[in-house]
Amino acid sequence: MKTLEKLILVVLALSMGTSCMDFVPPRQEPDHSHEPVLTETKWKLTGFVTNGNIKTPESDSDNRYWLLFNEDNTLEGRSSTNELSGSYEINAQTSSLRITSLGGTRAVEYPDGSFFVDSLRAVRSFELQKDTLKLYYSKTDYLLFNKPGDIVGYYGYLYAYINDTTSVTRVGEQLISNDKNLNDALKNFNVFSFKYPFPKVTDEYLRRTAAIECNCDIEALAEFLEKNFSKYFSDIEYGQGGEGHPDSNF
Repeated sequence: MKTLEKLILVVLALSMGTSCMDFVPPRQEPDHSHEPVLTETKWKLTGFVTNGNIKTPESDSDNRYWLLFNEDNTLEGRSSTNELSGSYEINAQTSSLRITSLGGTRAVEYPDGSFFVDSLRAVRSFELQKDTLKLYYSKTDYLLFNKPGDIVGYYGYLYAYINDTTSVTRVGEQLISNDKNLNDALKNFNVFSFKYPFPKVTDEYLRRTAAIECNCDIEALAEFLEKNFSKYFSDIEYGQGGEGHPDSNF
């Protein structure tokens, strides 16, 4: 009888050990819900970055300089004046991206529009961080994109009278400051547009009024300009954007 009891205990021990060995804990699937997504997002170009310096595209608007990567490896977009379509290859592990075909005319393109298209054809890698996309066409130079929703969400606009027009140089509608300190300040405040909003009006006051758009705290920018650059600007008025740009004439 004792032998039978011992045998039963051994069998039970072995069966329990096997059950424990066979137990596999459930696999924890990685949570990708908060990872940035490249596809099905309309990416808006906010600047050409060369050697660390950013240049906003000329004649910009909401419907210019954008890209949309589709999940089927096709893409669509727009340059300064023309529709774009094509295809791309991507390897997320190596951060490589190549636009394998890109179609569209070059009719009445602005110089920045042509440069935009040529740069896209030269893209070899990308960097995606939250709501910002960088497409590298060289080791140091890239096209900088943001989601339009993010531009609108933190969008600020400012009008300021230019006291001394010799302080800025006009290139098309865009204005370029001759003061390095001011240029650095505008860059730090993520200013993406600095231009004359009313270049064709006859009123001299409006002809010397500058418009600044930025992804920033526009009140902080206005206070900064009033405190540090009052020799250039006066009569500063500003507003913070909500859903959509407040003034489509910029």
